[in-house]
Amino acid sequence: IITAKIAALVKQEHYRYIFLVLPRLTTHGHHQAATALAVSAIQALPENLRPVLLGFDTDAADYVPSPPLEQAQRWTSTYAYAFDRTTAFGFQNALTYQVVVNWMIAEHKSQGLLQTMVNKDPKEYIWIDLDSAPEAQTAANLLFHLLQTDSVHNGKSQ
Repeated sequence: IITAKIAALVKQEHYRYIFLVLPRLTTHGHHQAATALAVSAIQALPENLRPVLLGFDTDAADYVPSPPLEQAQRWTSTYAYAFDRTTAFGFQNALTYQVVVNWMIAEHKSQGLLQTMVNKDPKEYIWIDLDSAPEAQTAANLLFHLLQTDSVHNGKSQ
């Protein structure tokens, strides 16, 4: 039921990108499961409807898949981009992307220690599931070029 709902949303909304939590062994099991369900839903779609799957983490260490996910997902082993959450935007550059992260933290009040993470982890690292969509790498490059931030591609400033 969950994968069918995800697939229906992708078909209806024509998403080009889906942002997921990178499913590391150290990632909470519910987040790993949510990512696995999204990947399964996307893989079941016709290739021309598949969005690019991007896995996010604040840890830049190489990705090592857990055994059950090894065959189903093909995330790059090293991150493809580093996104600076302190990049300013908006009216007179008064906001940063850290504000968005802080909103997410505020929505998780029941997870006490998460509240101590406000304004921490200034970088977000992004992996690409290369099998998620045709030309996934090219589409990801386009996205990060359009953002025109201080993002880093494969360790090199753009």
